[in-house]
Amino acid sequence: MEKEKLIKLLINEKIDDATRDDCAIYLAKFIDDEVVSTLINVANDLRIEEMIRASCGETLAEIWLK
Repeated sequence: MEKEKLIKLLINEKIDDATRDDCAIYLAKFIDDEVVSTLINVANDLRIEEMIRASCGETLAEIWLK
C-alpha cells in the first residue's frame, strides 16, 4: 500500500483499531520526515488506543535503527 494511504488510514479515527495498528506497522518501510512526524503525533495522542500508540513507537524505533 502507498505511504499516503497508510497515513490517511492511521490518522482517521473512524477506521477500526486493528487496521490503524496495521498501518502503523506497515509505515516502517517508508523512511522520511512525514512518516516520522505522523508516527510521533499519533504516539503522543492520549485519545488514541494504546495498542496503536505502541505500534507507532515500535515503528519509530525500527525506522531509527535503519
